Amino acid sequence: MDNCGSVGRQFSSYLGERTAVSRILLLGGSGFVGRTLRDEFRRYSNLEVVVTSTSPKIQSQFDHESHVCWQIGTPVDCGPCDYIIHAATPASAQLNASEPETMIRLNTQSMFDVIDTARRWGNCPRVVFLSSGAVYGVTSESQSLVPEDWTGACSTLSSKSAYGEGKRAAEVILSIATEHGLVDGVVARLFAFSGKYLPMDRHFALGNFVRDALSGTEIVIRGDGQTIRSYLDQVDLARWITRMLEVGPAEHVYHVGSEIPISMRDLANLVSNRAYALLGRKTNVRLLNQKSNLDGILRYVPSTKMTREALGLSETISLSDSIDQMLLGADGDPH
Repeated sequence: MDNCGSVGRQFSSYLGERTAVSRILLLGGSGFVGRTLRDEFRRYSNLEVVVTSTSPKIQSQFDHESHVCWQIGTPVDCGPCDYIIHAATPASAQLNASEPETMIRLNTQSMFDVIDTARRWGNCPRVVFLSSGAVYGVTSESQSLVPEDWTGACSTLSSKSAYGEGKRAAEVILSIATEHGLVDGVVARLFAFSGKYLPMDRHFALGNFVRDALSGTEIVIRGDGQTIRSYLDQVDLARWITRMLEVGPAEHVYHVGSEIPISMRDLANLVSNRAYALLGRKTNVRLLNQKSNLDGILRYVPSTKMTREALGLSETISLSDSIDQMLLGADGDPH
């Protein structure tokens, strides 16, 4: 639903084709997604980007953008922007396991802050919220791909659902604000990604596999290697999200991810083989067959058919090529 038509927003051209300067507020500019988007935005000469972070100490990272310190619980202190991309809540399995109540609070409060910021501006900005496929919880084994219109949800009886339920609640907050004409909300549910900015010291299996291959040690799979994921390269990720700023009102939730599944065992072997081909380093793959409270769901692969059709985009970088770029250009930045 779009109740912002009165502000005269135009979607007849792409950002790069417009002569007027557009302002984008990027919440969470120092993480994997934020850094990836900043790279994409530098391709446009007609964008003014304002980036938020929680600390002034990392302001030096933002050579090409304006920087604003922002603490969750307050509106963002900057002038009106045409667009807001909300990428500020942590995808931290550790936080979700140790402080689930904090995870829910961060997701919901940050969205209230976004709405309060837009209310103060009074210009009904487009808000692209980077939600997560985690809102679906455990998907059916009969579903090879999670449909974009699927209504499945997390179990409310488990604290493990805090991340997914926090995202879902934030989506509802955004929908209410859109219905009230405060913002033009778009929900993008993100799945799994590859790319040189992917952290190598967290719960992201691919990043850890690349780290192990670069260090010359064996690649360790904590589980049994049967978990299924799919990976969209960070360049495609950024282009898909940017296109969401350009198209008309969203008729459905967008899925951002790859439809090409791969098991953890095959992923580890692919990383090992690419490291040997590129760097001459042969690393063995070892299965631990252990379980952890940080483990995610067994299969996590989205359908993106409606999203690709609506955005006019596709997957352009193969997983093998993306892993090559990670091996050759990974910086290991923990952000």
